[in-house]
Amino acid sequence: MSAPRKLGNSDSCRAVTAGSPEPPVAAPRSSPDRGLPRKEILRRRGDVARVMRTGRKLAGQSVYVRYARNPDPAATGRRVAFLLPRQIRRAVDRNRLKRRMREAYRRNKARFPAGNDYLFHMTPDSQSLGLKQLEELTCSIADRIHGDGATA
Repeated sequence: MSAPRKLGNSDSCRAVTAGSPEPPVAAPRSSPDRGLPRKEILRRRGDVARVMRTGRKLAGQSVYVRYARNPDPAATGRRVAFLLPRQIRRAVDRNRLKRRMREAYRRNKARFPAGNDYLFHMTPDSQSLGLKQLEELTCSIADRIHGDGATA
């Protein structure tokens, strides 16, 4: 019997069972229900400025949303952008909040009327909210947009 081997940098982390020549199959990198497709993200500065200038505003606790009709008549989807304040100093905290908000929106995006562009503005105190609270906020804002007529 040999002594146990120490794991070093050159050793592989995958487990191979005796008599099994195939390595374990890795999980797929992205499933179809994860993340937002690129076409659903509001990217152009002009589009963001248009929503800021002409969009309606709905305020929630720690988050408010501006939304406007997409000017492209062929657009049937919804586009979204997330804006964070500079008062959240650390990039780690800003990115964490943005990931949480993006996930809360992604899980509930079917509640938002299609054909609109949405800007989610987070306040500094939204940093303390968890995913569950952000989801509840997102749902309540979506319900209020439906009650508002869904167009700007």
